[in-house]
Order: sequence, then structure tokens, then C-alpha cells
Amino acid sequence: MELPDIYRLLKEKGVRPSRQRVLLYLELARREDHPTAESLFRDLKLEIPTLSKTTIYNTMKLFSEKKLVQIIQVDGRESRFAISKEGQGYFYCRDCQKIYDLDLENLPQAAGLPKGAQLEDVQVVFKGRCGAC
Repeated sequence: MELPDIYRLLKEKGVRPSRQRVLLYLELARREDHPTAESLFRDLKLEIPTLSKTTIYNTMKLFSEKKLVQIIQVDGRESRFAISKEGQGYFYCRDCQKIYDLDLENLPQAAGLPKGAQLEDVQVVFKGRCGAC
């Protein structure tokens, strides 16, 4: 994803595209490791000297409300972040703490939702031990 695309996406979702917001979204779009606020802070603090962890949490909360980002709760200690994708689920390995993306596009139909139900949000996180552990 390129910077002009991110500016346009944020505007379409009603988010003012500040430099910090654009660079945070760009960093998430580049990564597949479902980063924490700490790792985002560590990786962006040189590029954005005014960045704080509070800014990251507030931005991720705003992005989540606008359906741009999913906040993944895998344990009681920290949140992880991922770009929102339709039908996305996750598998969290309790040993290595890696998060794997899962394609759950057909899950709402398979779950037998009541006829006419309007699904607004779903987050599925399976937890266990990955094959490498």
C-alpha cells in the first residue's frame, strides 16, 4: 500500500490523515507479525520523534472503531494489531507467542446465524501450540 492510498483510505473512513496516523497504518500494512504497541513504538520512534505509546493506543482504538484495524487480545497483558480483513481469524501459539492468520470467510454462515441477522463484528482467536513448538 502506498502513501496516497493510505491518505485516501483514512479520509474515506472519516479519519484525519495526520503524519503519525498515516505512518502507523503504513507500518501495520507492511508487517505480518501482528505487532504490539511496544514494537511499533520501538520501530517508529526514530522516524516519528514525537510518537508515544499513548498515541499508538489512541490511534489503534480510533482505527478499530473505523474498521481499519483489528485489536487482537491474546492474553491479559498486551494487545496486538492487524489490518482489518473480511473473514479474518487468528491462531495464537501460547509457547512462541506467534499469531497466524486464518481464513474464516465462511464462518458466519457455518455458525448458523439467525436468518436476517446483521453481523457487525467478529473476532475469532484460537489458542494453542503451533506445529513448530
